[in-house]
Order: sequence, then C-alpha cells, then structure tokens
Amino acid sequence: MIVVARLHASLSLIDPWLDLAFPLATALLCLDQSRWAYGVLGLWLLLRLARQALKEHWAWLLVGLFLVNAGIILNDKGMQPSDPTDLMVIALAFAAGLHRSTQQWRTSFAWISSSLIPLGIYGMLINGPDLLKFPGFNVNRLSFLLGILMITAWGLGRSSPDKRSSVGWLCMASLTLPLAVMSGSRAALAAPLLSLLLAAILRHCSKGRSLVKALLGLGLIAGLSLGSLQLWYRYAPDAAINRLSDGMRFPTALCWAKAPLKQGKALFGLGYNQKVRSHCDGDHLPIVRAAGKPEGLPHAHNVGAQLMAETGLAGLTALVGTCFWVGQRLRQRLIAAPSGDTLVLSTLLPLSVYLLLMAMTTSYEIYLMLNQVLIGFTLAALTSPTKEIAQQQ
Repeated sequence: MIVVARLHASLSLIDPWLDLAFPLATALLCLDQSRWAYGVLGLWLLLRLARQALKEHWAWLLVGLFLVNAGIILNDKGMQPSDPTDLMVIALAFAAGLHRSTQQWRTSFAWISSSLIPLGIYGMLINGPDLLKFPGFNVNRLSFLLGILMITAWGLGRSSPDKRSSVGWLCMASLTLPLAVMSGSRAALAAPLLSLLLAAILRHCSKGRSLVKALLGLGLIAGLSLGSLQLWYRYAPDAAINRLSDGMRFPTALCWAKAPLKQGKALFGLGYNQKVRSHCDGDHLPIVRAAGKPEGLPHAHNVGAQLMAETGLAGLTALVGTCFWVGQRLRQRLIAAPSGDTLVLSTLLPLSVYLLLMAMTTSYEIYLMLNQVLIGFTLAALTSPTKEIAQQQ
C-alpha cells in the first residue's frame, strides 16, 4: 500500500507536465526521429493509463493491453495506412483522459497547442521556400494535425479569463494559417476554419436566438464553399487533374463499403488494408486506373466506409454508437452552459465538428500515432464533470 501511495503521489506531482510529450514528440518528428517520438508517446500513454489504474483498478487491464502490443504500436512509426492497433491507440488514449477536471484540461490543451512551436520553427526556418514537408509524415497527416492544433489553441483563446492570455493563444492559433498554406493542402486551411464557423452557428442556435443569423451564416458557408469548388475544379491551372484526383474518392469509398457485402463477410469485414484494397483497385474501378493508381487507394477516404470494409457491421455499429455518445455529451454541455465560452465547449464542439468533416473525406487509420493519441485524448474531455462547467459561468 505504501508503494502504491508513493506511486500515486509521484504521478500526481508530474501530471501537469506529462503532456509536454506532445510538443516533444512533434519536435522529434520534425527532426526525423520517429522512433524516439513514438517512444515518448508510448511512455506518455503508459503513465497516463497507470494513473487511471491507481484510481480505478479495471484500468490495469488497459495497461497490460498496451504493454502486450507496445512493440507493434511503437515500431509502426505511422508508415502503414491501417492496422489493428490504430483504433486501439485511439481507445487507450481516450481511457487515459477519463474524468479529469477542467483545469487539468486547460493545462493539457496548452501543451497540445504548443506543438505548433516546433512546427512553426521547422516550417519558417528550416523547411525553406518549398511546400512544407516533413521526413516522417505526409501532407495528409500534417494537415490533420494542424487542424487539431488550431482548434485547441482557439479554444484556449476563447475561454481564457485573462485578455493578454486570450490574445496570445489566438495568435498561436493564427500560426496555423501560414503553415496550412505552406502544406499545399485545402483541408489544412478550410476544414478547421469551417469547423469553427459551424460550431459558432450551433452555439448561437442553442441559445434560442433567431434562426435568421444562423441561416445567413450557413448561406455564407455555402457561398464560400461553392466559390472555392469553382476555383479548384474549373479555373485552377490543374483543374482537370483535381477533378480526376478527387473523383476517385466517392467510388473508392463506395467500393470499400460494399466489399464485405459482396464477399459474404458483412458482420466482421475483410480485415485491414490490403485485404480490402485488392477488391477496389484499377481492375474494379476504371477511374482509379485513369488517375494513375491501378493498385487502388490505401484507404477509403471515408471513416464509415473504412470501418465497414475492415471490421464489418460490428465496427460500423461501434462508430455510430460513438458518434451518438459524442452528440449527447455535447448537447448536455450546450444545455449546461448556454452562455459564455467554457474551455471544454469552446474546444470540443468545433473539434467534434472537425472530426466529423474530416471523417467524410479521409480515414483516421492512415494517421500517425501522434494524431491517433490526440483524437482519443481530446475527446475524453467530454467526460469532465458537467457541474464544473456551470460553476464557471
């Protein structure tokens, strides 16, 4: 008992500093030290799960699950499009963040947002004049990470009681804009901004105010979206290539979703990546071959389609259940705090919208461990006590 008490005291002492792992891992990835970066994230996950296990003994099972699969998780280094441990990492990271206080989340979001510092240093000082490229992860992984970091920094800025601190975090969030432009990705720029705007409209509607402003906001989003699509698909120098490239996405997602049904394995799916990819290559999808990808795309470009293909109706049911739970928790937050900008609501509402938008056009399984951990860990903020939110108003 004395050993357990001392371990608990030690973990409580270092708890505010544990999330330093996120900017440290980001810096290591920028330096092409992916093995060390994954090691840092693995140690973070182990310590966070151990801290949960000291409070709730069932979490020791999760500690054991991570240790048994640590070799597979840490040696993947984010290079494989999908494997069985991707969803496991998201789930373990979620468990690592259960039932923490709002103040603890403020500290965590601050460390997460500070990951923009090594990215900014690399992008502005080391990368050079070319498009932003990192040795260990591609533009899809980078754009997804930038969106999460922008929203967490924005949430800190919107909820900070101190004006100077608020301006500082909003400036930090704005750092993602030049980085997004340098990445060359439309999603890196459009998706987080669109998520913030949609979240603002949802909050406005939750306060019982007139729907006119909300409809005007939606009209503005629709106008900007249509204008951007016209620019991208009709007037851009590479408009024809853009149309062909993006034209692969819907047929690929549909093919992945239908593959287990055609093979008679609808309940549990076909397995990961190549086991599905072989059914949706250039021989089955002419547009994929025309786009120069005869081997097929490495992921479904849609989370629902990917889970259906790889894990069947069982996995798809779990996804729908998770989305329903997130929606219910956000609804409770909106009811509990109809006014003001609490930390959890200012961050989690746009972040959930962001994850939903990205889920329609990509698949989380392709992203490196840093992104997987951030998905699970940040969503765990929805389990913070609701009464704390009401007390902040």
